[in-house]
Amino acid sequence: MRTLVAQARIERPTAMNTATLPPSASTTTSVRTSGRRGWAARMTSRLGAFGVTAVLGATGVSALMPMMCGPVSAPTVQEQVVTLTNQQRAAAGLAPLSVDVSLANAAQAHANDQATYDTMSHSGSDGSNAGTRIQRTGYPLQNWGENVAVDFATAQQVVAAWMASPGHRANILSGNFTQIGIGIAFSADGSPYWAMELASPW
Repeated sequence: MRTLVAQARIERPTAMNTATLPPSASTTTSVRTSGRRGWAARMTSRLGAFGVTAVLGATGVSALMPMMCGPVSAPTVQEQVVTLTNQQRAAAGLAPLSVDVSLANAAQAHANDQATYDTMSHSGSDGSNAGTRIQRTGYPLQNWGENVAVDFATAQQVVAAWMASPGHRANILSGNFTQIGIGIAFSADGSPYWAMELASPW
């Protein structure tokens, strides 16, 4: 059975407003720069295309190009959720959310926790809420929201379900959030558990 739950808390320097919204969902993402392609990208950003040619010569650049322009991997399911979320925000005239590693880590940890216990909840197995879990990562938390879901097989399905749910939709289209992290994990029976952490820093 597909299920959704949503929760949000908005904090401001002069006032605090806490709102628990109807059921919602969530997920995570990360960016890696490593190995030969990471070295090539760093070199290009430091020297520019002309500088790389000057340092390596034409033959060196020819050898380097496959490393810099090799096959592009398909987006991860977490990246797909972020893209779909930002498409919904753009359609509503809102700025895109940027991926934050701390939020992605918090989302993945909560997705793992839900999958381990085969229970969808905003409460962690230790009784924590999303705000506490995000703060544990060291994120300078001001506002936060969380969407969770279970048994949606694809990024498209889970984002569509969240958008069809008033509480989840409110989180996704909130102007109070600037950053996002997505997590997905699978229970022993293969059920996908999703977590989306939304926040803005101080």
